[in-house]
Amino acid sequence: MKALGIAICLAVCITVATSLPVLASTPEQELAGILERAIKVMDAMIKGGYTIEHIELDSAKLGEVYSVPYNLYAGNVYKIIGIGGTGIADLDMHISDSNNNLLAADTLNDDVPEVDVSPKADGSFRIDISFESLEPGASASEYYYFCYIVGFKQ
Repeated sequence: MKALGIAICLAVCITVATSLPVLASTPEQELAGILERAIKVMDAMIKGGYTIEHIELDSAKLGEVYSVPYNLYAGNVYKIIGIGGTGIADLDMHISDSNNNLLAADTLNDDVPEVDVSPKADGSFRIDISFESLEPGASASEYYYFCYIVGFKQ
C-alpha cells in the first residue's frame, strides 16, 4: 500500500513539475535527479516507521521564502525533509505555529534540511523553506527545483 502511495505521489509530482517555470538547460535531468533523491528519502522514512503523508515539488529563486500552511496533529511525530535540486547548495527549513513561534529549524549548510516536530495540539503550522546559497556557477536570477516530504508516525 505504501509503495502504491509513493508511486502515485511521484506521478503527480512529475505531472506538476513539467509546468513549473524553471530556466534549466535540461529540466528533465534535474527533475529525474530530485525525484530519485526523493524516492531514497521516502524509502528511508518508511523503513524508519513513518507514513508518507505529503510530497511537494516546486521552484524558487535564491532568497525567496516558500511558505505553506500545514495541519499537524497532536499525538503524531512528524519528520519533514527538504531536498534541494541542482544549483542549490544550502536549503533551510523552519516550522512555526500559528502564533509565529518557531518549533523547529534546520539551518545547516547543506541542501537536505530535516526537522522533527511533535505538536502538543492540533493546528495549522507553517513550513518555510528557503535556499541561502547556490552551487558555484549557478545564476541567482534563475529558478531552481526543490521538494519537501512530510511523514508521520504515532
